[in-house]
Amino acid sequence: MTAIKSAGKSLGRVERIMCEVWLGGCSSYAGVRNDLARDWYPYMTAQGFTYVKGKENYITHHCQEADALWRRDDIDEADVDWMAE
Repeated sequence: MTAIKSAGKSLGRVERIMCEVWLGGCSSYAGVRNDLARDWYPYMTAQGFTYVKGKENYITHHCQEADALWRRDDIDEADVDWMAE
């Protein structure tokens, strides 16, 4: 999340993003904000991105982690082939 936020206005040049997130308000590391619902969703929608889908991957320690896929709002879903990326 820190890297994405540091992109600033340059984030508008990105069409798609895949990131690893935590689920359920859990945090694997102290001081890190990486929860899908609490951190990523509000920030990414405010930046003009739509949550496309997620895939639950694994549980580490006490946290469930997942991959989250985002698409910039002005990109046609039909043009996005996630499997080819």
